[in-house]
Amino acid sequence: MADPPGMKRVLCWGAVGIEVGHRLGAREPVSELDPEVPSTPACAMAARRAGSALVRVHHRDLPADGAARRPRMEVLHQRCAGLDVHKDTVVACVRIAARGETRREVRTFRTTTRELLALADWLAAHGCSHVAMEATGVYWKPVWHILDAAGLTLVLANAAQVKAVPGRKSDVNDATWLADLDAHGLIRASFVPDAATQELRGLLRTRKQLVREQVGHRQRIQKVLEDANIKLDSAIADVVGVSGRRMLEALIAGESNPATLAGLAHRRLRASPQALADALHGRVTRHHRFLLALHLRQIDALAEAIV
Repeated sequence: MADPPGMKRVLCWGAVGIEVGHRLGAREPVSELDPEVPSTPACAMAARRAGSALVRVHHRDLPADGAARRPRMEVLHQRCAGLDVHKDTVVACVRIAARGETRREVRTFRTTTRELLALADWLAAHGCSHVAMEATGVYWKPVWHILDAAGLTLVLANAAQVKAVPGRKSDVNDATWLADLDAHGLIRASFVPDAATQELRGLLRTRKQLVREQVGHRQRIQKVLEDANIKLDSAIADVVGVSGRRMLEALIAGESNPATLAGLAHRRLRASPQALADALHGRVTRHHRFLLALHLRQIDALAEAIV
């Protein structure tokens, strides 16, 4: 049957089979049944058009499952593994694809060095070439170091990017999910620097933390001075600078005369002696002196560690 000019055939679901009308995307019908009134709105509309011809195709002309067979995803790694890392345990799932079949084996290891070495041997015995794990805090690092020394190709995944579908979440399911994603190459690896860069990064992060602690002790000194009604931070910018350090040490030693304390200021200090004397006029107790001495020692120790 020839199609009218500008018309093509389309498949529409009917009550008995599939109705074919002159629309875009359809092929020539295979068989024709009784042309009763179409049941779907789209096909009924096509039937009312001029030059429209509708036929039906029986279900036996379709695949058995009623839909076209879906193509399978390509497997990039025939033998791979997924690790669900925790503080005390590691759940490992080995995925082996061979002869059109997929076989999985799951084991749980402790995070001690002996158990992690056994994990590396177990993965090597199965011929795993790629291993995927999530970046969970710092717990993944010892696992990474030992498996990397064993010569395995490791992939560190962002937990937010490999999150499984909610429901029935368990350690075994998480490890299996990681293994399946790694087998198809669906995990975007996070950056893991080399050993030298990791050491430098650790030093810089430690230095940053020490500087934060040093700033915290300076703020505590200001709180102690405020509790003693010493307004030193209002007169000078840095209470642990050259001038402030001299005044604090004198306060710790027991000096309480404001004029004497103001005379310890550096000659280039902008504040006037009278303003300093007024700021240093307070009520300093033995408890305040103890706290000031304690925080100054901590600042000195941290400054030595930072340098």
